[in-house]
This record gives sequence, structure tokens and C-alpha cells, in this order.
Amino acid sequence: MIARLLSIPVRAPRLTLAVMVVLTAWFGLFARSIGVDSSIENLLPSEDPDRIYYSSVRQTFGNEEITVIGVFADDVFAPATLGKIDRLSKRLAAIEGVQEVLSLTTVKGAEMLDAGLRVGRLMHELPTTPEAATGFRRQVFANPLYVKNVVSADGRAAGISIAFTPISGDEFVRRGIDDQIRAAVGEMEGPEQFAITGIPTLKVSGARLMEADVSKFTRLSLLLVISVLAAMFRTVRGVLIPLATVVTGVVWTNGLMVLAGSAITMGTLVLNPLLMVVGIASGIHVISQYYLEARPGRSAAQVVQATMEHVRVPVAIAALTTLIGFATLTWTPIPAIREFGTYAVFGIVVTLLASGTIIPAALILLPLPKRVAHLDVEGGWMVRLLGRLSEWAVQHQRAMLIAGALALIASGVGIGRMRVETNYLGFFDPASAIRTDAALIADRLAGTQPIYVVVEGGEPRAIVRRENLDGLRDLQGFIDRQRGVDTTMSLVDYVGVVRRLLQADPEAAPVPDTQGEIDQILQFVDPADIEAVVNRDFSRANVIVRTTLSSSAEVAGFVRRVEAFARTRFPARIAVRATGGVVLLNRSADALVWGQVTGLWQELAALLALLSFLFVSIRVGLLALVPNVIPAVILFGLMGWFGISLNISTSMIAAIAIGISIDDTIHLLSSFNAELRRTGDQRRAAIYAIRSAGRAAVFISTALAAGFLIVCLSSFEPVKHFGYLSAATMGVALATELFFTPALLVTTKIVTLWDLLFLKLGPEPHKEIPLFAGLRAFQARIVVLMAHLASASRGSFITRQGEMKAELYVLLSGRASVRRGDSDRVIRTLARGDVIGEMGLVRQRPRSADVQVVDDAEYLVLDARFLSRLRRQYPRIAATVFLNLTRVLSDRLESTTDQLVEAGGGAARSESGVRV
Repeated sequence: MIARLLSIPVRAPRLTLAVMVVLTAWFGLFARSIGVDSSIENLLPSEDPDRIYYSSVRQTFGNEEITVIGVFADDVFAPATLGKIDRLSKRLAAIEGVQEVLSLTTVKGAEMLDAGLRVGRLMHELPTTPEAATGFRRQVFANPLYVKNVVSADGRAAGISIAFTPISGDEFVRRGIDDQIRAAVGEMEGPEQFAITGIPTLKVSGARLMEADVSKFTRLSLLLVISVLAAMFRTVRGVLIPLATVVTGVVWTNGLMVLAGSAITMGTLVLNPLLMVVGIASGIHVISQYYLEARPGRSAAQVVQATMEHVRVPVAIAALTTLIGFATLTWTPIPAIREFGTYAVFGIVVTLLASGTIIPAALILLPLPKRVAHLDVEGGWMVRLLGRLSEWAVQHQRAMLIAGALALIASGVGIGRMRVETNYLGFFDPASAIRTDAALIADRLAGTQPIYVVVEGGEPRAIVRRENLDGLRDLQGFIDRQRGVDTTMSLVDYVGVVRRLLQADPEAAPVPDTQGEIDQILQFVDPADIEAVVNRDFSRANVIVRTTLSSSAEVAGFVRRVEAFARTRFPARIAVRATGGVVLLNRSADALVWGQVTGLWQELAALLALLSFLFVSIRVGLLALVPNVIPAVILFGLMGWFGISLNISTSMIAAIAIGISIDDTIHLLSSFNAELRRTGDQRRAAIYAIRSAGRAAVFISTALAAGFLIVCLSSFEPVKHFGYLSAATMGVALATELFFTPALLVTTKIVTLWDLLFLKLGPEPHKEIPLFAGLRAFQARIVVLMAHLASASRGSFITRQGEMKAELYVLLSGRASVRRGDSDRVIRTLARGDVIGEMGLVRQRPRSADVQVVDDAEYLVLDARFLSRLRRQYPRIAATVFLNLTRVLSDRLESTTDQLVEAGGGAARSESGVRV
């Protein structure tokens, strides 16, 4: 059934191509509308208690995501500048979606009149003279709440804060709110300087940069794929057919994303170029084998059939190992990374499906090509170069292993220097207007990174009890003294303003001495004016902190210190928690570390299990895994040595690199195994593997590295780092495959699962062949595959008299005869299961007779190296084989003794006791 399904592209090529074209067109209809999502929420752990708590805080105290416009002048209180601030504030307030505009000309104030306390707009009318502006200046600086919130301490910078109605990020972009804000700022002419920052404007700018990156990456990656295919095959079919497979994978994946309601995020930004450069690998392997199989005298169907039979298993296994690398990313708690892993898995599966359908269906409809000399294993400068490199690596095996060990040690030291960092503002280029505006506002006015420090009283009016209000005052004072904190605001500030007005004492302490005075002051405060710092029943308070902190390490230190101080100042029933976007980003950094560690362990465990299963040995599974772990370890070492942080983008590289680079290892081991079966020479097989599979590995690794370097053209710093480091990792992986893997290959013998499945030894080899007695059928196959399986035609010799060969032979099929010297007399006839030359293996003496093939035969060649390998890799099987060898020797000795006794000792010694 499976065979018939796999042969559909060969049996019905036109139907296959039609189905794939229709499906691709259908997905393409949706792929055209793929969008982008630059929201911070994609970088935060989903279903996380801290995130849920943050949502509840925002519902209580409002959204801290505001846009801040900085106005810079020699004196922002000059009548002309105040006029511009007023006009701009009104212009901004008229924009649909803007909830409130807070500036020097709109800020609320309180004053004591004869009729009582008045709360309203601080500016009654716009100052038109220097004297009026000076009076307004005194009013503003009399209230500490305004300093660093709406005006700088030196009066040379003012801030306009814009709060928005609750709308989604997509709606914010669709309405063009950020564009309208920038247009309004652009209308302000004069000597004043303006800067814009804030999370909403960062999201909009990020979305636009992401759209530009997606377009740029896709076009350049497509050009790269075409260039690589053209350089490798130099034929039209060699370019267009594999190209169709990667385009299919990208179109289907983008279409599925739209159908699933997903958009391009910071995590999936590199998805399209990655699918192209990763997906090209299977196409290259299939087309390469196609040209090697296209020999004269074959039909197109025969060539395609032989090609698919040769590459189907290694390509599928290589794809499976790559899938494991990406699949581990789906377990991370961070949505952006999880979506990347999910859609990458889907895209690779689609590309593999396209390679198994589009390529054979298209090739079978085309006439056979002329032989392409530069793809032959024996020809081409690259093949010759790879051959010399592999020979050198095999000859200097010990040096290669030592160099690998030293690289791992140096990388281990670098890993100890690694740091974890998630800084959303740091995603942007340091020279971009986004970064320079944010830095200017932070330097001249106040930091734009908001943090909420929430005090949970646990019951109504708990916050306004005098002892707790004192604690809130001390907590705010402690926060004010922390590095990176520019300004804070809490209920204490509002209570202090009202108290100083009521007592007409600007130096009065902010917290009253008695509970009664506190309750009296609260009667004068409008709950709507303080809803950002305390809830309606006074059970929950909020300290609004504006900082310049953006590094997750700095934020983590700030949170630890604040929460530790709060535990010493408040009773146990009152909890204090810091929250906000930057705080959650810091905690997402912790999730990144945990996800990276667990994901890598899961990937390595899964790959080890798979490779051990495929190569029927844990030892060989480890051998296949080692060359692919080395690049990942070196990657982390480089990050540590060069101070590159582990972040949303760089955290994915190791899992991706291991999953991708193991593709080359699978094909190298497959070629090594095939040549070793043919020659029995491990050194020769290792060199052949690099010569035959190394060319494709070089082109694929080059394409991967170049594809990752395209990503370096991104507008985002973490994505640039992802590109540089991924390209470097691909280079290290290729060097490891070319130099380190051959050195490892000569140390072991490989048995593959498909060898076991397709090796034909008859129905019951363990019963028909004495050497296999006591073994299961699959164990007998392992013994055969660990040894050298040879064949001989009728009339040829398995061994000749006088030869010095420390080998033992087991006849698996056919017949052979034993003759001595030039005599035609057959001393003994050998059939399936007979053992030949056991004394030559044990005592290493010259052969005493010829063994000539009567009927075409297959026989097993066993030597001391085989016995040693079998004992190391399969000790239980080896024990049974050694016991059987002992029995064979005992039986032969017993038979010879019996014949000597019967013949009187002479004739039997000369005829039946022949040592071959």
C-alpha cells in the first residue's frame, strides 16, 4: 500500500502536478493577505500567572502604554512655545482613538479659594506676555507632581502624554493614529525640537519595519535559491524544479498562518527565508542523485525510480531530524517562538511532500539529460578537493579529535559568560529615529519605560490606614532612590498636594499624623483624579514609576530590590508586586533560558533515540550526534565571548542548527555505509562519503549560511544577530562534517535500520548457519552487516593455498569446493552455513588449500577488527558469536580426531584435516 502511494508521482505525473498546483493556488489566495504583529504580548509567556496579574492591574489602573511627545526649547514657558503646545494638544485630542492628552496646557491643578478647594485645569488662559508666562511657571514648579512628568526641572523640555481608548494594535494601525500624531507634530514650525516615543509608536514602527523585512527577505532568499541551484546544476530543470518545491512550502505555510489567524511576529520574521534555504536541501539531494542515475540505456521512468529509491530513506530521515529540531520550539511558553516552531514544522513537511511529488512527476515528463560531468563522484575540482580534505582528516584523526576537544573547552568557558537579555527598545537600530527620540526624551525629560508597583491591601480602605500610607510613602521614597528611576507617582503625592493647600504650608509632610485628617483630605479628592494610583475601595494602590531601565537584567535587579524592601516595611498580609511590560519581558527572559535548556535536552534526547534506532546502536547514535552538537556548543561559546545576549531570536539558533546540520550527517553516513558494504575498507569508505555527499553538503551549507546572512539586513538588532550567528554556526557545522566526521567514521562500523530490513538471509538464518545459532533473525543480520559481505562468481577463489589472511569466512549462499594444490580432487564441498578458515583467523597461519566457488556465492568475511567492533557495540551478540565460534572449532577438532582414529592417522591428516 505504502509503495503504491509513493509511486503515484511516477505512475500519474500529470495528475500529481495538477493536484499540487491547485492546492498551492488555493493556499496562495490566503497567503497574499498575511499581516504583521509587532506587539510585545507575543514575546511574553502565555497563560502565565504574572501576565494574568498584569492584565488585572491594567483593568484597575489603566493602560500604561502611552505615546510621549517631547518638546525641547530654550524655555518651554515662552508664550510662543506654550501656544504651540496648546495647539498641538488640542489637535491631538481631536484624533479619533485618543482618550486624553496631558501637557503643560491641559494638566489639572488644585488651588484654595475663598469658596473652598478648586480642582480643574491649571492654566486658566494661555499666557501671552513674559510676565504671565513667568507666573504660570511658578504655579507649575510649585507642584512636584508636574516635574519630570510634564516639564523638566530646568524648564527646557516639556512632555505631552497621549492615552488611547482601548483598541487593538491592528485597529490602532488601521486608523493611522500614529501617522496622524506625527502629521500634527510636523505641522508645528519653529525653533522647537520634537521627539516621539512610547510603546504604541514602537509597535507601529516595528510593524512597518517588519513588513519591509518580510518583503526584502523573501525576494533576496528567492534570488539566493536560484543562484545556488544554477551554480550547482547549471541546467534549467535543475533550477526550476527544486525551486518549485520551496515556493510551494512557503506559500502553503503563509496561507495556513492566515487561515489560523496568525501574523508575522518577531519570532516568525525569519520564517520565509529559513523555509527556502532549509527546504532546498531535499531538492538538491534528489536532483543530484537523478543526474548520477541518468546513465545511457535507461528510460526516464527507470532513472526516476532508481533516484527515489536511493534518496527516499535518507531524505526522509534527514527531514525528520530537522523537524525534531523545530518541533522542540513548539514547547516554549513564548508565543512568538512557539508559532515559529509550529509553522516551520508544517513548512518543512510541505517541502518534503513537494520534493517527493513535484520533482519525480516533473522529471519523468522530461527527456533524460546529457550526463553532467561536474556532478560525477570522480570528476570536478570540488570533488577532488573534498577527497584531499577527507584523506588529510583521516590521516590526522588524532589531531582532529584533539582540536574538537579544545574547541569545546574554549566554548565552555565562553558559555559561562553568557547573559540573557530581552530589551524591546533594543530591538531597533541604535541610529534609528525610534532609539534617538527615546534617548532624547529620557535624557532631557524623563524615562519612558513604565513600571507599576502594586500594593495589595487585601480589604477595603486598607491602603489609606495611616500605617500603610506611611509604608507607601517609604516605598515610594525607596523607589525614587534607585538607579534609572526618573519619577514616581502615588496616592501619597495627591494626599500631600491637598494637605499643603489646606494648611497653606508648602513644607507640610505629605502624610497626615492622624487617621481622621487622612479621611478628611480624601473627601476633597475626586476618585476619577486618582484612579491611576488607587482603586475605588482603597484596597489596592499603584506606584507609577517612569524609568530609563530597559535591560531585562537591570529590571530584574530593580524588582528584586523593591519587593525585598516592601517585605521589610509592610505586614505579611499586604503584598507588593512589580508589573508592567518591561517587567514581564524580563520574566520572559527567564522563560527563554528554561525553554532553551529543556528544548535542547528534548531535541538531543529525541535525536539520540532516533539515530540509535536508525543505526541500531546507541554508540553510533552518539557518534552521529556529536558532530552536530559541536556547532551548537561553539555557538553559545561565541555568544559568551562576544557579549551577544540570549534573546527572542538568538535563543532559537541552537535547536535550528542541530536540526538542520544533522541532514548532512545522515547523508554522509548513508554514503559511508554503502561504500563500506562494497569494499569493507573503512578509511576508503570515509573518504568516498565526503567525495560523494560532501559536494551537496557544501552547497547546502553555503546556501544556508548565505540565507542567514540575508537576515542580517533586517532592521532589528536581535534578527541581525540571529543571521550572523546562524551563518557562523552553519560554517562551523560544515567544517565539522568535513574534518571531524571522517575522523570519527574510521573508528566504528555502521549498521542501518534499512539494511536490516532489506538484507536477505533467508527465513531462518539462525537455524541454518551454525555461527548464528542462538541469535534472533535481526541479531544475525546485525552480525552480517557488522562484517564485510562479499560475493564471488563461479570459478573464482575465496582463498588460495599459502595466503596469509587472518580472516574467517561463512558461506551464506551458493556452493564452494576445497582443493589442495593442483589436484582436481575435491576434499570437501561447502554449502550454506559452512565456516571456512577458522584456524587462519585464530592462529594466523598460511592457508593449506584452495576454496573455489562452484555456484555463485555470497560469503561473510570476519576478522579480528570485526570481533573487536562487535564486542564493543553489541556485547551480548558478540558473546553468542564467540560461543558459536568455539563450538565450530570444537566440532572441527572432534571431526578431525575421529577421522584420524578411523584412518589410522595418515590419510585423514592429509585429506580431511585440511586447514584452510
